[in-house]
Amino acid sequence: MHREIMFSDIGAKQRIFECCGVSDASDYVEIFNNSETWTNIVPESCCNLPMLRSQGIDCSEVAANVLADDLDANRIYNQGCVEAVVSKVTLSYVVAGIVSAAFFAILVENLLLGCIVSLYLGST
Repeated sequence: MHREIMFSDIGAKQRIFECCGVSDASDYVEIFNNSETWTNIVPESCCNLPMLRSQGIDCSEVAANVLADDLDANRIYNQGCVEAVVSKVTLSYVVAGIVSAAFFAILVENLLLGCIVSLYLGST
């Protein structure tokens, strides 16, 4: 029961950030199986659903028996969630910085235009 609750919460995050595991998909082998097999280890939230749908493959089949070919074919998200979150947060800060700079540039432009109009009206 505890494992299902944990997977549902982690699964939601993995779907949002399109990632699998902390470092990569192999984290599930290390945590839950401690062996070299992948059988029934990777949760379905690690499946790259758009890729699988385009290939007509069922996610549960891939998640139940993950092979190196699945990682190579991008059927399973192999980017770790730490890296995915850092990338998205960094991108958000970059976008916020660009928007802030554009807003500041418009503000300065309007201030200068106001000064020029004020000087022009004051001299006439």
